[in-house]
Amino acid sequence: MKPVLSPLMGGARTILTYGLERDTLLRSLKTALLVGSILGLINHGPAALAGHFTMDQLAPLAVTYLVPFSVATYGQIQGKRQRDRAHGRQAAEA
Repeated sequence: MKPVLSPLMGGARTILTYGLERDTLLRSLKTALLVGSILGLINHGPAALAGHFTMDQLAPLAVTYLVPFSVATYGQIQGKRQRDRAHGRQAAEA
């Protein structure tokens, strides 16, 4: 019987390894730039256009980009883990 491993340390690859892969980072960055820009315009556009954008609004604007980056990265990691588990089952059945 195989020991149960933590999701952070389980299998041949860790969540950190998946998250630092070049394709994961590039796709997450592209998603964050697109979605973050749209959300930034919606949430902070009027203040910027009116010339009322202050340094106090900089942190919320950064979070506007950080959230879609984090969500995209999480989704890709979960998809890659699921893919690798499926390939492992297929290999074990063969």
